[in-house]
Amino acid sequence: MINKPDYFNRYIASSPTPIMGLIAKENYLQMDRLSKDKIVFYLSYGSKDLKQVRKWSDKLIDSLTGLDFKNFIWRFTIFEDKNHNNSDIAALINGLIDVK
Repeated sequence: MINKPDYFNRYIASSPTPIMGLIAKENYLQMDRLSKDKIVFYLSYGSKDLKQVRKWSDKLIDSLTGLDFKNFIWRFTIFEDKNHNNSDIAALINGLIDVK
């Protein structure tokens, strides 16, 4: 998504552990500038997910919050009472919902 933003236009990350170097704001601002089309990114995890998943996903969410994008639309959900092994179906369903 970051290195080749025009390969796909929709990304779903269910209970991810983002690579530490890829949470920098500059990566997403550059991707937004380079993209020719709208990119939709959906991120989610369960409230009972692995500590590492929650930690790094929250860092990514903090990096994206407040940035002004032209082509990059992102959303996230924390699924109550879900964990790393049972939040994937909900993530796929929510991630496929069209963002206006």
